[in-house]
Amino acid sequence: MTTQALNEHRLVPIVAGLVAVTACAAAAAVDGLPILAAAVVIVAAAVMSYRHPSGMLLAVISVAVLVPVDLAPQMEPLPRLGPTRALLFAFLAGWTARALVDRQVRRPPALPLARGWVLYLAATVLGTVVSIEPIRSLFFLASLLIEQLLLFYIAVYQSREPGFERALLSTLAVLTVAVSAGAAYEAVTHSNPIFLLYPWETTEYRLGLLRVRSTFFHPIALGTFLTLVLPFLVVDAAIARGLRRVAVGAAATLALGTSFLTFSRGPWLAQALALAILAAWWVRGRLIRLAAITTLVALLAGLGLVLAATVPAVSDSLRLALDPNRLTEGGLFESSSEYYRIALFEAVFARLNGVEWLYGLGPGTFYLADVESTYAGHQHVLTAADSQLAKLLLEQGLVGTASFLVLIAGAVGACARAARRAPAKRAAVRVAALGAVTGFLVSNLTVSMFFLLPLALLFWVAVALGVAPGGRASEP
Repeated sequence: MTTQALNEHRLVPIVAGLVAVTACAAAAAVDGLPILAAAVVIVAAAVMSYRHPSGMLLAVISVAVLVPVDLAPQMEPLPRLGPTRALLFAFLAGWTARALVDRQVRRPPALPLARGWVLYLAATVLGTVVSIEPIRSLFFLASLLIEQLLLFYIAVYQSREPGFERALLSTLAVLTVAVSAGAAYEAVTHSNPIFLLYPWETTEYRLGLLRVRSTFFHPIALGTFLTLVLPFLVVDAAIARGLRRVAVGAAATLALGTSFLTFSRGPWLAQALALAILAAWWVRGRLIRLAAITTLVALLAGLGLVLAATVPAVSDSLRLALDPNRLTEGGLFESSSEYYRIALFEAVFARLNGVEWLYGLGPGTFYLADVESTYAGHQHVLTAADSQLAKLLLEQGLVGTASFLVLIAGAVGACARAARRAPAKRAAVRVAALGAVTGFLVSNLTVSMFFLLPLALLFWVAVALGVAPGGRASEP
């Protein structure tokens, strides 16, 4: 047995034993069997993460999508720490233990986007130091380091493993089917099982049309999730053969149908942009493919017109999509979402004073900042930003906003370069990553989903697929 193998053999029981002893001591101190049971699960997950890091990374992604992230008691001013973050802790513990004995993990290749990350982290540390709520900002900084930066580089490393890319695409397809099934149940019954956990929540409607949310806290969050996974499903269906192509194609169709049921215009536009990127790559230099895409778009438009003329529900839905502003002679209604976003930016501009324009009020503090605005005829204190740019500007000022945009521009540019330089048989997934990343960024112009699990995790996993070497080789 080699020294490395011996170390691995000994390290597993040592780490598991230390964690188990600590957990048992904590459980005994509070006389809590549930805590002990949870500790056993965490230890088992850590051991599995040590032995099978790729599989456990997929498990973390799956739990983040299927289990509400705030399924836990609230500990103000911190966010809820539920099962998703517990599993994430176990995964990172196991992965770190493996990194201690695996030379290849300890000596990774050049880290992509390193300069952009350093720049944004420096701005975030500055914002944390001057924050109006340092504890909240410290949690934001920790979640940035763990849930985005660290997981991004872990995903980059795991993407080099044979079969990981294919397994990830399969996982995304299965998750899409599960989430779509929940949305279908909600659409039929006008209820959602997660309301049993959150009795104060109610179903959402827009102009009398139900907006599904499935396992997510809001219909727009569900639409944003579908924006991230749809390009990968479309590409995987094009690459696959036989039953896999049928199964993944069905998942992509379910994603489109579920997205329609969210009645969220931002994700619709983002998905259209992502699919346009895929179509532009697919038809490049091929007249027949261009004609096929044009014909398909024309047929879908014609079908939409026919349905709009014959089915009232479809007519109402299309009217909502094509006339989102509900214009009057005097301009936008104050109750419209478009007017609200105008009022949001005006309120943020009014809230910032002096040097706050440079460094903001502190990362993660928007809901504590007392941003006031007159909206729909009443004075409101805004507790959430419906634009990532507005959130960044208030919380991290011009310095933080500029550094974040540098990081994101680097991510998009790296995905585009990787897609352009990749061999023809590997370019498909890289283009899907570019479409997913671009669509997610566009959707965040009118929402603020960038720092929320599982969306932040999936975004950086998409970037990792776009910039990391390896993957399945097949030409669509």
